Amino acid sequence: MKKYFSLILLFACIQSLQSQEHIIGQWKIDFLISLWYNQIEDHQEYNLYNVAQSDERTFDWGNWASFNPDGTFISYYTAPCGNDCFPNVYGQFKLLDDDRVLLHVDSILIGGFCKNEQFYPNKDLGVFKIFPTDSGFKLIKSEASLGSDSENLAYSQLIDSFEWNGSNAGKQNQLNWVPLKSNSLTD
Repeated sequence: MKKYFSLILLFACIQSLQSQEHIIGQWKIDFLISLWYNQIEDHQEYNLYNVAQSDERTFDWGNWASFNPDGTFISYYTAPCGNDCFPNVYGQFKLLDDDRVLLHVDSILIGGFCKNEQFYPNKDLGVFKIFPTDSGFKLIKSEASLGSDSENLAYSQLIDSFEWNGSNAGKQNQLNWVPLKSNSLTD
């Protein structure tokens, strides 16, 4: 009986390590992981894009996120030239299971050609459900309910399916997830 219990425990540990490895690495991301210093609402969704170094269409600028094996992350912005604002968001993540991650922002440092500022929000952004996509992963704010998480994924996929002015470029500017203030038919 002890052998079986040990094997089950070993299998669970291996599965846990494998789940932690799937978001480890550097990703293109649609928005910086953070509550932006002048922003009122947190993002409800982040899209992580796997970028192959051999892809000729890949640019080294834009929003990036790097998840490190030690449980820390940095989300940052780069530009093709040096005359821009460059925010760097530092934080921690904890994988709660195979498909949920807790994000916590420790600090935001802004440099470059703007007012250099430092913020230390020390804030949990919440639990995000991890959904694999063809190009990487989608992190959607979890409401701790399988039904709600599934509905949020379906809504996200519906938004992704729209053609935005003849192209899918609009996916980078997602619709904000704003809860309705009432349950009226008009809303």
